[in-house]
Amino acid sequence: VFHASPRRGQKLVDALGSNRKEFVVMGKQAGFSSDFGHSDILRGSRATAEVLPRVETFFSSLLGND
Repeated sequence: VFHASPRRGQKLVDALGSNRKEFVVMGKQAGFSSDFGHSDILRGSRATAEVLPRVETFFSSLLGND
């Protein structure tokens, strides 16, 4: 169950001023091993393997380190 639906999440991202942004629904439909919830994204058992590398890649690309 989503605390914020993907539609509402996309609406929030669309409202952000930067064009350097990415919206990802972290769930099985997007190829993740599970449907991540709020705390799972950072503290869940699969966060280190599946989520944090994506975050690192995104921030590295902002710094031009890709």
